[in-house]
Amino acid sequence: MNKEKMMIMTNEFPNLISNEIIEPRRYPKKIIISFQAGVMIRLMIANLMAVQSLYFFETVVGFDVGLYALANIIYAFFNAINDPILGYLSDRPHKFTKKYGKRFPLILLGGIPWCFMIILIFAFPKVEDIGQTAVFVWYIVLMVINDTCFALYKLNKDSLFPDKFRHVEDRNYAGLWITIFETMGVLFGFAIPILGVAMMGEDNGYFISAVLMSIVNIIVLAFSIPGMREDKELRERRAIIDTHEHDPFFKGMMNVFKNKSFIGFSALYILYYATMGTIMASIPYFVKDILIMEKMGEFIVVAYIVGVLITAPLWYKAIPKLGLKKVALFGGITLGLMGIPFMFVPSGIFGLIVTIIILFAAGLADGAIVSMYMPLLSSTIDHGTLMIGKRQEGLYNGVLAFISSFGAVITPIIVWLIRIISGYDPKSTNTPEQLLGLRAQMSIIPMLLMFTGLFIFYKFYPFTNKDIEENSRTLLERNL
Repeated sequence: MNKEKMMIMTNEFPNLISNEIIEPRRYPKKIIISFQAGVMIRLMIANLMAVQSLYFFETVVGFDVGLYALANIIYAFFNAINDPILGYLSDRPHKFTKKYGKRFPLILLGGIPWCFMIILIFAFPKVEDIGQTAVFVWYIVLMVINDTCFALYKLNKDSLFPDKFRHVEDRNYAGLWITIFETMGVLFGFAIPILGVAMMGEDNGYFISAVLMSIVNIIVLAFSIPGMREDKELRERRAIIDTHEHDPFFKGMMNVFKNKSFIGFSALYILYYATMGTIMASIPYFVKDILIMEKMGEFIVVAYIVGVLITAPLWYKAIPKLGLKKVALFGGITLGLMGIPFMFVPSGIFGLIVTIIILFAAGLADGAIVSMYMPLLSSTIDHGTLMIGKRQEGLYNGVLAFISSFGAVITPIIVWLIRIISGYDPKSTNTPEQLLGLRAQMSIIPMLLMFTGLFIFYKFYPFTNKDIEENSRTLLERNL
């Protein structure tokens, strides 16, 4: 290191070159809460898309389910290329870093337009007006624009977290609040379209719901600004770190894939989201064809939400005793097993009661998975930073999105295959044998996905709480 850089570091960060044991900075709880509130936007939009998108495009727009699956596969390939590149570019030095921050301007650049993209998605023309081909092309274009805005927001927000919140207690506390805000996002993402469609019908209800949700999104984004803004110390430290040499794109990608703990984490959460995505996308069909209920019956998901809220504080308190890994494994195994009863749920009121109990129990378990997300991801990024001596949060989140893009097509492919194999058709009356396909889509298949992710995570993620704390201190000692 040359003398000029050493003088800068001595003046601005004197503790970083001393022999003292350095403890990571603690942030006020209100800043952590503000930062984590931003996840509510993602969960509102994600659950609107996960639960209502397939049903909306198939039954309202008239989009062929096979073309819908193909469009999502094409979109996934774009996503696989786009997100790692955006992540890599976000890690590069920026002229505005010292004045405005490295991540904050990019978060707003993507977040503001993304809040309103759902209006365009649910203002979709019908097949009877423009044809299947036009709907196919329009869908892909909108998804590409939507993903670019989403990637700018999420990649930079998630990359800021491990850089800003380095103390283990801050990260664990953030895990508690991510569970709370994700649950609120799930609730809004379910309730708004269900009420909108129930009161205004399918033709207008989805569009009005998207407008209302966009208004809620922009309010939440404004509330998140204090937490996402980078303070002076963070901006200046990051400006110095950015003077270090950066690896070329493909070399950086290879470094990420060499981090086995990150591979284990990625497998768990990608297959977890595929699990929950498949279950949630099946809810409208399950309510209509298994429980034999109207649209309002989809409010059964509230039982799941209540379960998550009840256990989130308990899982947070369990971290010091059990560790992140054991909490995630216990919650994941329990969640996977909760799918089995869906194979046997009867119709009518009794079936409704049984379903509510199952979803409530699933929520109790899911609180563990959701609350561990940011602490686990941060620990793998910390380890990767120590492996190569460079910060690559953006590239890590880009690679995670790259892998996730293939996980995102699991649900539409499963739905498409179930229709072919079982003969289930939501537009007609189905036999009990055909409904077995829908039941498997809600139970056996999600369970297998969840257990596969848990096995890979168990094999590749090695860290204890002590390891995570030591890595956090070492990063500060090395000015990383």
